[in-house]
Amino acid sequence: MPLADNGSRVTTFLQMLGQCDFSQIQAPWTSRFWYLILPHLGRAITIVLLIQTIFLLSIFAEIFVTTGGAFGTKTLTYLIFQRVLESQNVGLGSAGGVYAIILANIVAIFLMRAVGKNLD
Repeated sequence: MPLADNGSRVTTFLQMLGQCDFSQIQAPWTSRFWYLILPHLGRAITIVLLIQTIFLLSIFAEIFVTTGGAFGTKTLTYLIFQRVLESQNVGLGSAGGVYAIILANIVAIFLMRAVGKNLD
């Protein structure tokens, strides 16, 4: 997750916190956080996780240019690229891309179901 992208996540969380009215609640801050704020932020957390999962599957150029996959900075797309270069098999890269799309869809389905449960 790039540091420059933190603004959208912070804005999403602050918007969700702004929708709550905490003025009449007399509780310690720990109870207020665990029982009021965190459940209220559940929808925002799942949306941010969904967006970041899709974003992380699309990062390739930054890792390839800056580190070349060293120091444990390999993502799924970089691992697919590295495997294709080692084996010289373009079909393997295509299958890896399809695998990444299926993985993103599975994560999206589970997170959207979690959002749907929070709307009730």
